[in-house]
Amino acid sequence: MNPGPAQLFINGVWTRSASTRFIGVREAASGASIATIQMASAADVDAACAAAREALAEWSALSAEQRAVYLGRIADHLEENAASIAQTIAREVGMPLRLAERIQVAAPIAAWRNHVALAGEFCWSEQIGHSSVERAPAGVVACITPWNYPLHQITAKVAPALLAGCTVVLKPSEVAPLSAFALAAAVEAAGLPKGGLQHGCRFRCGSGRGAGGQ
Repeated sequence: MNPGPAQLFINGVWTRSASTRFIGVREAASGASIATIQMASAADVDAACAAAREALAEWSALSAEQRAVYLGRIADHLEENAASIAQTIAREVGMPLRLAERIQVAAPIAAWRNHVALAGEFCWSEQIGHSSVERAPAGVVACITPWNYPLHQITAKVAPALLAGCTVVLKPSEVAPLSAFALAAAVEAAGLPKGGLQHGCRFRCGSGRGAGGQ
C-alpha cells in the first residue's frame, strides 16, 4: 500500500506537504519497501493545530450522542475495509494475518463501537451535594502513538478524545503508519466536521505549538 502524494489530512482535505523529507516503510518479515511517506513540516503542524482549534467550538457543541453517530460511521467504514487493513498491518508489524484480523483490526473496531455505547452511559454531569460537576472537553488533543498495535493504540487515544468533544492532531508511528491512513479515510467517509481530526506522518514541532515527534 502506498498512500500516494497527498499524505496529510488537515481540515478535512488530503494535501501534500512542502517538506522534502521522506521515510520508507518496510515489510517486517522481508525488509522490502512497501511505502514511501512524506514527513510533515513545521508549517504543516501549525496548519493542523490551527484547523483543530478552529473546529473545536462546533465539535464540542454537539451532544455526546451526536458525536457518537460519527464514531459509529468510522467503525462501519473500518469494518468495510477490514480485510485490506489487516493485510497492511500484518506486513508492517510482522504478525500472522489471521491474528492481525482479530487483534489488530477487529479489536479496534469493537473499541470504536464501545465508545458509541459509552456516549449514553457515561455520567457527563452530576450533582454532588451543593456542587454541579460538568465534564467538558479539554481542547485540542495531540495523539502520538506507537508501532506495535498501530490501529488499536490510535483508537485508544482518538476515540475517547473525539467522544469527549475534543479535536485531534494525530502523529502515528513512522514504523507502522499505514493503518492511520485507513483511519483518516474512515474519518473522511464518516463526514466528521472539518478539523475534527488531522493526520500526518511524523509531524515535527513548529514554534512550540505542534504535536511532536522527531
